[in-house]
Amino acid sequence: MVLKLSLFCFLNYKNDSVMGRNNERNIKKHNDKLHKEQDNAKAKKVSREEKLKEIIKKFNDTNSSGIKNS
Repeated sequence: MVLKLSLFCFLNYKNDSVMGRNNERNIKKHNDKLHKEQDNAKAKKVSREEKLKEIIKKFNDTNSSGIKNS
């Protein structure tokens, strides 16, 4: 009886007919969420780099104009 039940559960698991943790919908949902977080992190990194470039450019412009006037 136990062997039949475990074999039945195993076969159902292999056929994905049992609602499990790793079904296609959950995997897709997880991957979509993961990719969205990765895209957000990448966008933030690019934004920080652009802001840093602007700050450096502004700093260099003010210092170079101050040196020329002196």
